[in-house]
Amino acid sequence: MSRMPLQPLQNFVTAARLGNLTRAAESLNLTVSALSHQMRQLEQRLGYPLLLRQPRGVGVTPEGQRLLEQVGPHLDAIQQVFQPFGARHDRVLTVSALPSMASNWLVPRLGSFVAAHPEIEFNLESSERLTDFERNVQCDAALRVGAGQWVGVHAEPLFDEWLMPMASPALVERMGGVDARPLSEWPLLGDPDG
Repeated sequence: MSRMPLQPLQNFVTAARLGNLTRAAESLNLTVSALSHQMRQLEQRLGYPLLLRQPRGVGVTPEGQRLLEQVGPHLDAIQQVFQPFGARHDRVLTVSALPSMASNWLVPRLGSFVAAHPEIEFNLESSERLTDFERNVQCDAALRVGAGQWVGVHAEPLFDEWLMPMASPALVERMGGVDARPLSEWPLLGDPDG
Protein backbone atom coordinates (compact mmCIF):
# COMPACT_ATOMS: atom_id res chain seq x y z
CA MET A 1 0.00 0.00 0.00
CA SER A 2 1.32 3.46 -0.89
CA ARG A 3 1.80 6.08 1.80
CA MET A 4 -1.48 7.13 3.45
CA PRO A 5 -2.28 10.85 3.01
CA LEU A 6 -2.71 12.61 6.34
CA GLN A 7 -5.58 14.94 5.40
CA PRO A 8 -8.26 12.23 5.04
CA LEU A 9 -7.11 10.74 8.34
CA GLN A 10 -7.35 14.14 10.04
CA ASN A 11 -10.79 14.64 8.54
CA PHE A 12 -11.89 11.19 9.76
CA VAL A 13 -10.64 11.95 13.29
CA THR A 14 -12.52 15.26 13.30
CA ALA A 15 -15.76 13.64 12.05
CA ALA A 16 -15.47 10.76 14.53
CA ARG A 17 -14.79 13.06 17.47
CA LEU A 18 -17.61 15.48 16.62
CA GLY A 19 -20.05 12.71 15.69
CA ASN A 20 -21.59 14.96 13.08
CA LEU A 21 -20.55 15.42 9.44
CA THR A 22 -22.06 18.90 9.17
CA ARG A 23 -20.14 20.26 12.17
CA ALA A 24 -16.98 18.43 11.09
CA ALA A 25 -17.21 19.80 7.54
CA GLU A 26 -17.71 23.31 8.88
CA SER A 27 -14.71 23.06 11.20
CA LEU A 28 -12.60 21.74 8.31
CA ASN A 29 -13.87 24.37 5.85
CA LEU A 30 -15.29 21.67 3.58
CA THR A 31 -18.73 20.95 2.24
CA VAL A 32 -20.54 17.97 3.75
CA SER A 33 -20.47 16.37 0.31
CA ALA A 34 -16.68 16.75 0.02
CA LEU A 35 -16.15 15.34 3.51
CA SER A 36 -18.47 12.38 2.81
CA HIS A 37 -16.61 11.70 -0.43
CA GLN A 38 -13.26 11.71 1.39
CA MET A 39 -14.60 9.34 4.03
CA ARG A 40 -15.88 6.91 1.36
CA GLN A 41 -12.48 7.01 -0.39
CA LEU A 42 -10.67 6.37 2.89
CA GLU A 43 -13.00 3.45 3.66
CA GLN A 44 -12.44 2.01 0.18
CA ARG A 45 -8.69 2.37 0.53
CA LEU A 46 -8.69 0.60 3.91
CA GLY A 47 -11.24 -1.99 2.83
CA TYR A 48 -13.71 -1.56 5.69
CA PRO A 49 -16.27 0.97 6.91
CA LEU A 50 -15.18 3.52 9.50
CA LEU A 51 -18.30 5.58 10.09
CA LEU A 52 -21.87 4.56 10.76
CA ARG A 53 -24.32 7.00 9.19
CA GLN A 54 -27.10 7.52 11.71
CA PRO A 55 -30.24 9.70 11.65
CA ARG A 56 -28.64 12.23 14.00
CA GLY A 57 -24.98 12.23 13.09
CA VAL A 58 -22.36 9.56 12.71
CA GLY A 59 -20.92 6.88 14.93
CA VAL A 60 -17.80 4.80 14.44
CA THR A 61 -17.52 1.13 13.58
CA PRO A 62 -15.23 -1.05 15.73
CA GLU A 63 -12.54 -0.64 13.05
CA GLY A 64 -13.15 3.11 13.04
CA GLN A 65 -12.79 3.23 16.83
CA ARG A 66 -9.51 1.33 16.63
CA LEU A 67 -8.21 3.71 13.95
CA LEU A 68 -9.35 6.73 15.97
CA GLU A 69 -7.56 5.48 19.09
CA GLN A 70 -4.35 4.71 17.18
CA VAL A 71 -4.19 7.71 14.84
CA GLY A 72 -5.89 10.47 16.83
CA PRO A 73 -3.18 10.94 19.48
CA HIS A 74 -0.45 11.05 16.82
CA LEU A 75 -2.29 13.71 14.81
CA ASP A 76 -2.78 15.69 18.03
CA ALA A 77 0.97 15.41 18.73
CA ILE A 78 1.82 16.66 15.22
CA GLN A 79 -0.52 19.61 15.74
CA GLN A 80 1.19 20.43 19.06
CA VAL A 81 4.66 20.29 17.49
CA PHE A 82 3.71 22.73 14.73
CA GLN A 83 1.68 25.11 16.89
CA PRO A 84 4.61 27.43 17.72
CA PHE A 85 5.53 27.66 14.03
CA GLY A 86 2.01 28.55 13.05
CA ALA A 87 1.61 31.31 15.60
CA ARG A 88 -0.45 34.18 14.29
CA HIS A 89 1.41 37.11 12.92
CA ASP A 90 0.35 40.47 14.34
CA ARG A 91 -0.32 41.78 10.85
CA VAL A 92 -3.10 39.33 9.96
CA LEU A 93 -6.74 40.39 10.22
CA THR A 94 -9.40 37.72 9.85
CA VAL A 95 -13.03 38.80 9.58
CA SER A 96 -16.08 36.58 9.37
CA ALA A 97 -19.09 38.01 7.54
CA LEU A 98 -22.47 36.92 6.28
CA PRO A 99 -22.18 36.00 2.58
CA SER A 100 -24.54 38.80 1.55
CA MET A 101 -22.75 41.36 3.72
CA ALA A 102 -19.35 40.21 2.45
CA SER A 103 -20.27 40.46 -1.23
CA ASN A 104 -22.44 43.58 -1.10
CA TRP A 105 -20.75 45.71 1.54
CA LEU A 106 -17.32 44.47 2.65
CA VAL A 107 -15.65 43.25 -0.55
CA PRO A 108 -16.31 46.50 -2.47
CA ARG A 109 -14.45 48.35 0.32
CA LEU A 110 -11.50 45.97 0.61
CA GLY A 111 -9.50 47.53 -2.22
CA SER A 112 -9.17 50.85 -0.43
CA PHE A 113 -8.41 49.13 2.89
CA VAL A 114 -5.65 46.99 1.36
CA ALA A 115 -4.22 50.02 -0.47
CA ALA A 116 -4.16 52.02 2.79
CA HIS A 117 -2.72 49.10 4.83
CA PRO A 118 -0.51 46.95 2.59
CA GLU A 119 1.30 45.57 5.65
CA ILE A 120 -1.88 43.78 6.83
CA GLU A 121 -2.83 40.39 5.44
CA PHE A 122 -6.63 40.28 5.26
CA ASN A 123 -8.54 36.99 5.45
CA LEU A 124 -12.29 36.80 4.90
CA GLU A 125 -14.45 33.95 6.19
CA SER A 126 -17.96 33.79 4.77
CA SER A 127 -20.40 32.18 7.19
CA GLU A 128 -24.00 32.48 8.33
CA ARG A 129 -23.29 31.06 11.78
CA LEU A 130 -22.44 33.23 14.75
CA THR A 131 -18.71 33.20 15.38
CA ASP A 132 -17.56 31.42 18.52
CA PHE A 133 -14.39 33.39 19.29
CA GLU A 134 -13.29 30.88 21.94
CA ARG A 135 -13.27 28.01 19.41
CA ASN A 136 -12.24 30.05 16.35
CA VAL A 137 -9.22 31.86 17.78
CA GLN A 138 -8.04 32.73 14.25
CA CYS A 139 -11.01 35.07 13.77
CA ASP A 140 -10.58 38.67 14.93
CA ALA A 141 -13.99 40.15 14.17
CA ALA A 142 -17.38 39.18 12.76
CA LEU A 143 -20.01 41.15 10.89
CA ARG A 144 -23.56 40.03 11.63
CA VAL A 145 -27.08 41.40 11.44
CA GLY A 146 -28.94 41.73 14.72
CA ALA A 147 -29.47 43.73 17.86
CA GLY A 148 -25.95 42.99 19.11
CA GLN A 149 -27.07 41.22 22.26
CA TRP A 150 -24.76 38.21 21.84
CA VAL A 151 -23.22 36.66 24.95
CA GLY A 152 -19.46 36.90 25.35
CA VAL A 153 -18.75 39.48 22.63
CA HIS A 154 -18.45 43.24 22.38
CA ALA A 155 -20.79 44.50 19.64
CA GLU A 156 -20.63 47.84 17.82
CA PRO A 157 -23.33 48.96 15.37
CA LEU A 158 -22.02 49.70 11.87
CA PHE A 159 -25.21 50.90 10.24
CA ASP A 160 -28.96 50.49 10.33
CA GLU A 161 -30.76 48.28 7.88
CA TRP A 162 -34.15 49.10 6.44
CA LEU A 163 -36.36 46.52 4.82
CA MET A 164 -39.37 47.36 2.73
CA PRO A 165 -41.96 45.19 1.08
CA MET A 166 -41.95 45.02 -2.70
CA ALA A 167 -44.44 43.46 -5.09
CA SER A 168 -44.99 43.19 -8.79
CA PRO A 169 -47.84 45.25 -10.28
CA ALA A 170 -49.62 41.99 -11.15
CA LEU A 171 -49.54 40.86 -7.51
CA VAL A 172 -50.77 44.26 -6.26
CA GLU A 173 -53.70 44.01 -8.68
CA ARG A 174 -54.45 40.41 -7.65
CA MET A 175 -54.45 41.40 -3.96
CA GLY A 176 -56.88 44.27 -4.62
CA GLY A 177 -54.45 47.17 -4.23
CA VAL A 178 -51.67 48.14 -1.84
CA ASP A 179 -53.95 49.05 1.07
CA ALA A 180 -56.59 46.36 0.51
CA ARG A 181 -55.13 43.82 2.92
CA PRO A 182 -52.67 43.83 5.83
CA LEU A 183 -49.08 42.91 4.95
CA SER A 184 -49.37 39.65 6.92
CA GLU A 185 -51.86 38.34 4.32
CA TRP A 186 -49.56 38.91 1.34
CA PRO A 187 -47.44 36.03 0.00
CA LEU A 188 -43.83 36.22 1.18
CA LEU A 189 -40.68 34.96 -0.49
CA GLY A 190 -38.13 33.37 1.82
CA ASP A 191 -38.17 32.76 5.56
CA PRO A 192 -41.05 34.70 7.18
CA ASP A 193 -39.11 34.67 10.48
CA GLY A 194 -35.84 35.79 8.88
